[in-house]
Amino acid sequence: MKKALFKYIKLHIVNLFHFWFYDVKRLPVGTHFFYFLKYRVQFDIKTVFDVGANVGGFTNQILKIYSKSENHCFEPIKGTFEILKRNLGTNSNVILNQIAIGDLVQNLSIRINEPNRADINSLVLENQPKNSLLIEDIEVNTLDNYIESCNIKSVDLLKIDTEGYDLNVLKGSNKNLSLGIFKLIYVECGLDKSNTRHVHLSSFIEYLSNYDYIFVGLFQTDIRKIDRKIHFSNALFIHNSFSTLIKTFL
Repeated sequence: MKKALFKYIKLHIVNLFHFWFYDVKRLPVGTHFFYFLKYRVQFDIKTVFDVGANVGGFTNQILKIYSKSENHCFEPIKGTFEILKRNLGTNSNVILNQIAIGDLVQNLSIRINEPNRADINSLVLENQPKNSLLIEDIEVNTLDNYIESCNIKSVDLLKIDTEGYDLNVLKGSNKNLSLGIFKLIYVECGLDKSNTRHVHLSSFIEYLSNYDYIFVGLFQTDIRKIDRKIHFSNALFIHNSFSTLIKTFL
């Protein structure tokens, strides 16, 4: 009787207010990334790499769930890095690196956006503002080099958001991809082949499958009423050796 009454009330609220109800522990894949980590991933998140950290929003959310996690943030743009440092620099669990991550160790000069559009700065030449007079010299390292220099043995979550340079980040991580060092990889991707700003999802699936990574799902999908050429999302992958540690429901 109580179950039937609850179902009736639930449907009434859905029809009247257009709200839907879910137990957050059972949210469908793709609904909410941080709830997915908290309730569906059955291993502790101890070490996180935030490549393209911007001002620290992603790392801040991670710390709300995993307060003792060690977070390595990578942000090359000086002005953005200064804000990142103000936001997270006093947290002893955060290691800040004012460098870019790519497939080669090098120094680059790139054109950057005005501060209010700093979140779309990119190492990809075609994605840089052509008329900008703001030019910055940045240092680029690879994750393989960084991991070796820091003697890191395992990374529970690698997040990449580099505005089209994401596959380069992975190519500079070949050694550790082969070793399965990264348990989870969360990367921004394009959803349409005409999107030249983001690497298409299929490229990540193809590349990471060579290293025994499985595509889990898409989160924060952006297909608003905008040009489909810039539709994008965030793809989650897990190494096959940890795939049984994702909680599933019938």
